[in-house]
Formats: sequence, C-alpha cells, structure tokens
Amino acid sequence: MKRISLLLSATLTVFFVDAQDVLLATGNTNITVDKNANMYVGGGISLENKSSIHNGGTILIAKNNTGNADLVDNTNAAYNYGAGSFIFRGNGLQNIKTNATFGILEVDNKGLNLLSDISSDKWNLTNGVVNTGAYYAIAAASQTSWFAGNADNSRFSKSWINGNLRQYISPASINNYVLPVGDANRVKLCEMDNLSGNPLTGVKFVNVSFARPQGWYVNATENEMKYKAVNSAGMWTIIPDAKPASGSYDLKLSVADFPGLWDNRFAVLNRAVADWTVPAGSSLPADGSFGRTVSGGFAQRNNLKVFNQFAVASMDILPADATASYKVYPDPVTDNEFFIQVKNYQLNGFKMFAADGKEVSVSSVVRKDGQVKVNLPIIFTKGTYIIQLDTDKGFKTTKIIVQ
Repeated sequence: MKRISLLLSATLTVFFVDAQDVLLATGNTNITVDKNANMYVGGGISLENKSSIHNGGTILIAKNNTGNADLVDNTNAAYNYGAGSFIFRGNGLQNIKTNATFGILEVDNKGLNLLSDISSDKWNLTNGVVNTGAYYAIAAASQTSWFAGNADNSRFSKSWINGNLRQYISPASINNYVLPVGDANRVKLCEMDNLSGNPLTGVKFVNVSFARPQGWYVNATENEMKYKAVNSAGMWTIIPDAKPASGSYDLKLSVADFPGLWDNRFAVLNRAVADWTVPAGSSLPADGSFGRTVSGGFAQRNNLKVFNQFAVASMDILPADATASYKVYPDPVTDNEFFIQVKNYQLNGFKMFAADGKEVSVSSVVRKDGQVKVNLPIIFTKGTYIIQLDTDKGFKTTKIIVQ
C-alpha cells in the first residue's frame, strides 16, 4: 500500500495551477494526517477505489478560484476517516461524495452539495446551505450537539440542511435535539425535547425535512378553540426508522416569518392520514407561555406519541353556546349529490348503507370549507339510505332519501 503521512504538528499546503486542480490518490493509497497536523488543499481531493484517508488532525479543502474544490472518495467499502476535522471553505459551491464517515465536518462556503449520503459524528455549520437532494445528511453519533454553529450562526440562519436530515437519537440519555432543517432560502428549526422523561423505545433515528404544506383541511377543536387552517409557510416531516413501542416527546417548531399568527391562537397539528388533527393524548403549554406566543418564536406541543407530518395551524374561540351537531342535506337528495356538515366534531370518515345493510359506494368525496360534498353515481337506485359518521365522539347515524 502507498502511504502519504503527515506527522504531529506538521503542516502541508497543496496548491494547483493550470488545469490540474485535484489531489488524486490512486488505488491502495492511504493519506494519513496525524493529530494536531494540518493539510491545506487549494483544490479538490479525489480517491480511487481502495484508497483511503485517516485524519486525526485538520484537512481544509479550499475553493479560491473557478476550479473544483470537491471531495470525491470512490472507495466502495465503508470506513471511518477518524476523529479529525474536514473543513469545506471558499467563495463558491463545493461537492462531496463518499461512503466513509467523518469525525467532524465543517461547512464554511457558499453551499455544499451532497452527491451521496454523508455521515458525520458532528457537523459544524458556519456558512452555506447543505443541499442534500435525494440523499441524507446523517448525524452518525447520537450526541446532542451533533449540529453546531459558531457565534454568527447560533440559530443556524447562515447554514442549515436543505433537504433530508437523519438524526440518530438516544432518548434515555439525551433529552433534546435541535434539528436545523429548512428549504433553499431559510432555516425552520425543529426541536425534539423532553425525550428522557418517557423515553421512546425501539427508535434508532428519525428522518426530518421541511417543505410546503400538503393539504390545508382542518376539522378539529381543542380547549374550546376551533382550528381554521394550516399556515402556508411550511410543514415538517419526521419519520422514525421504526414505530416506537412506547414513550413520548415534546415538539417545538419555529414560527419565525409565519404570517397571520396571534398569541395563544396557534398550535402544532399532526397529519398521519388525510386530515390535520390534534394528536391523541397530547397537550399544549399554558396560554401566554413559551410555545403559545409569537414573540417566543416557536409553536410547541407536548406528550407526542406519533410522527409523520407536522404543521402550525391557527384557531378561533368557539362561541360560548357551541354544541356538537351534524347534518346531512338536502333531504331528500334530488341531484345525485349531498353534503355532510359537522359542528365541533372531528369527522374522520363516513359510510353509506342501503336499507338492507349493505355498504354503498359513492362516486367522489370532496372536503371544502368545513363540509364534505358527496357525489353519487349517475345511475343510482332511489330509496332510503343510512349515513354513518365516524367522529371523535363516536359513530353518529342519520337517514336520507334519494329521489
């Protein structure tokens, strides 16, 4: 094996001129940077298959001109670079592709594009957006500070993950994880908290991303408040590697730059199937406290046991005389369509039955403006039918006549 070693306290500077802008490690070459040693590369590093890097010090890959300053490690086998730091720094975009795991990966450029899943025990985010595309930025260690920013990026406003973030977690020992996800233009922090109070079991990691909301329909009430609509500024998707056998967590979502929010009139909702709903068994902080005020910067929901999609929704106070009610109209149905309207119910679904008890198929169902429009087939048998509503307060039934 060919071996390039950089010993303790040494410094190696590699510059390129003309068309040569890559430090190439051919097959079976090993580049070793010992503890406290520094390697500065004014260009890119490329490794052929079966080559490797073992870094106990610091390797700085600098983009200072129009050439490439990427790291492309073509070694097929997965391995570990060591506990040292890799710094991607410069005045332009840089790319990275490798099957190896970093000890520390620092981003300080105009953006870092992932050309493969990239795993690091710790990410130091100083400047520049990490664009994952279809890949994942992975926190291989479950330590709480796997993402860190310097004093100028304390809230990750200058550097964050645009795309897919995978965080390994240890709920029994680590109580809090701050997850700096966002889109191409802004960070929208997501924070899992109070994990150690009732630790999740059976979960090794969570995949987290931020995007525009998918679906706006809300049919839910909570604490004498009725939700109106999901905020259009964005939603978070949090997916575990496995369904937890037990445990819970609190969730904080950034509401910075979210329009139309008022103190104590917004909260986190979940969507696991079709509609945005209040997660069963969860609760909100007290009015006026952190997680309920706009100035606090976050929406918070406690004691969550579910995952999937989360968003922030606005709410209004229910009238003092508000009572739960429902209706199906018109009755009789004369135009092959009817409507289901509920008040202070959460409608999970419905079924239609003929007089003989057999379930009847409908043509289409459209939810809009707090009600459900049901279209019947063009050819439909006239008669009396039973509508069964599946609500948060149990099943409700009513009859309609189709003429």
